[in-house]
Parts: sequence; C-alpha cells; structure tokens
Amino acid sequence: MSELRRRFIRDLKIRNYSDSTINIYVRSIEKLSKYFGKCPTLLTEEDIKNYLGYVVSLNHSWSNVNIIQNAIKKLYCDTLQQEFKIASIKRPKLESKVKSILSREEIVKLLDSCSNIKHKVIFMTMYACGLRVSEVCALQIGDIDNSRMVIQVKNPKGHKQREVMMPEELLEWLRLHIKSCPSKDYLFKGQGSTNKITARTIQEIFRQKIVKTGIVKKVSTHVLRHTHATHCIEEGSDVLAVQKNLGHKNIRTTLTYYHLTAKLQKTLISPLQTLPCYGKRAQ
Repeated sequence: MSELRRRFIRDLKIRNYSDSTINIYVRSIEKLSKYFGKCPTLLTEEDIKNYLGYVVSLNHSWSNVNIIQNAIKKLYCDTLQQEFKIASIKRPKLESKVKSILSREEIVKLLDSCSNIKHKVIFMTMYACGLRVSEVCALQIGDIDNSRMVIQVKNPKGHKQREVMMPEELLEWLRLHIKSCPSKDYLFKGQGSTNKITARTIQEIFRQKIVKTGIVKKVSTHVLRHTHATHCIEEGSDVLAVQKNLGHKNIRTTLTYYHLTAKLQKTLISPLQTLPCYGKRAQ
C-alpha cells in the first residue's frame, strides 16, 4: 500500500487538492483496504459496491458517503486507471438539510462570553466576513487592507482567492487585538507558539462558549458563516454581493440562505389569506 499511497497522494497534489482533503481521501482508501485485508488494486467492482453498502449501513451522512465515493473514484480513475471498476456506481442523492443559524441575540451572547480578546475577535471576524475556520486560521497581518476596507482571503477552500468586505467596527476590534497580541505574520497565533492557531483549537473554544452561553442548538463554527449569509440577506444585501463575499461558485448555493431569513418569511402571504369568504385579507 505504501507505493500506491505515494502515487495517490502525488496525483491528488497534481490536481491541487488541499492537504486536508488529501488526508481525508487517503484515510478513506486505507479503510477500504483494511476492510478486505488486501490492496485496492486486487478489488473487484462487486467488492467496491459491497464496501459502499457497508458504509451506508453504518448510518453515515450521505455527504460523508459522497466523500468516500469521491476518494474511490480518484483512486481508480486517476491513479490506477481502472475506471471500469466504478463506472456503474452512481452518486448518492444528497440530503437537503436546513442549515442552523444563530439569532442576533445569540451572536451577542457568544461574543460577550469571550473574556479573551483574541477569541472574541476570531468569532467576530468569522461572523462579520463569512469566513470558514480554515480561512480565519490562515489570515496574516498583511491581508488586512485598511485603505480599501477589505480582507484578502488567500488560502481558502479550493485554493481560490477572494476579497471580503471589512466593516469599520471589525477593523477597530482587529486593531485592539493586534495591539494586545503583536505579530509580524499570522493574525491569530497559536498559544505559546509562533505558528498560526489551528482549526481544532478554534472549534474547541467555540464549543465551550456555546455551552457557557446556554445555546442549545447543535452547531459548529461553520454556523457563523451560515449566519453571516442569512443576516446579510435579511438586511437587504444584494445576493450577488453575498455570493462574491462567500466565494460561492454557483449562485444557487447562495440562494439556499433565502429560506432561513425570518424577515423575508414575514413578507410571505398565503393564498388562503386572500381567498374570498375564508381569508381575512379578502374581507
């Protein structure tokens, strides 16, 4: 497996996949190999289907099954050149889940719970700019453009680069943070080191603060990105501007946030309300 692993990683790097995606794909193939106790090159089409059936039986989310299938596809198509083994395997139909968001009051509770200014500003930046946790970890001092009031996001998902709007209120808090935690490179340092803070650290701090505030919603740090998009649309932001700020490739991804906007829901009029003899609006 070691030689195959090397070739697989090489091919994924050629396709410019991120390190985190490469690690996930490699682990997925390792589990496939371990399940049968032999090298993936020796597996048949029926073996692969049986394994995917086993994965589904474990009640993994369909998005997780899709990731495993992606890894298998890359291995057999790009590295092994054995596309015939997966040609008949169809993609799972993904679940359409309603995204959780936080209310404005819950965002205030979250920020107020942070006595550490670095933690407060990290969550404030994610909420204000709609950043992913990996993006906020990679921010550097030089990415803050005070003159144009934007932040350069240079290492986001998919290696795409973009600019996000930086409100004046956030700039003031960033200045306070930089003054209390001077740095020449990364904006948010890891504790007791010269390296950037890790996503795992931010996620754990977020989990602790959610528990502390008494918020009972099942949420992760990514909820700050969902909440940013939803609140932007509620405040009347142009959907194309929101799409650009989030770095969405397809406008349909951005439009999924419309169903979460409480203000827009209040503008909806049911046809029953205007139905003669039945609706109050028709009387």
